[in-house]
Amino acid sequence: MKRYAVLDQNELRKERLQFLVERRPEVEFVLPDAAIMEICKSQSWDGVLRQSLALLSQCPQRVHTAIGMGEAFRQEVQSKKSIAG
Repeated sequence: MKRYAVLDQNELRKERLQFLVERRPEVEFVLPDAAIMEICKSQSWDGVLRQSLALLSQCPQRVHTAIGMGEAFRQEVQSKKSIAG
């Protein structure tokens, strides 16, 4: 059964992420847009980005991104349907 772990910047640096990447192949990872924005807000964003995503780079097929709440809302208003379908 697939499982999903939604990650913020803090979770990207914890040892349990390494465990999930290496030993739990059923776990897929979701990076919300807010996490990516947080990583990129520093002046040395490129180094922070590389360091933060180093573990996930070992399993790119298991990594997904999520659109922001504002974008999800705009899509719902435009289509008049829930983003969830």
